[in-house]
Amino acid sequence: MIGLIIEGANDERKILEVSRDYHLVLTHGTKFSNREIFKIEEALSLCTSVYILTDPDQSGNWLANRIREYFPNIPRIKVDPDKAKIRRPRGDKFGIEYMSHQSLKEILPIEKPLD
Repeated sequence: MIGLIIEGANDERKILEVSRDYHLVLTHGTKFSNREIFKIEEALSLCTSVYILTDPDQSGNWLANRIREYFPNIPRIKVDPDKAKIRRPRGDKFGIEYMSHQSLKEILPIEKPLD
């Protein structure tokens, strides 16, 4: 099983709409404490691979960089900001939860079959 480190419940809902084949680690926004470190370590022991999937915005970048301080070998999935954007009267907002199912499917890693 593949593990995904994500920011929150809205991201979780969106990913579960697309697939239930992932072990999800929620950080609850930019919160990053010993609890999150433990959950990531657990995912690393349970999963064949683990990826960072955070929003393509300042908070998502901060969180991804923070995670990689502790876990430098966990790759981050690149998210096209244009595919994760919603227009709002007070400015655009970016988030995994705003992506179309198709756009999300295109970036989610898939389990490679065993030979």
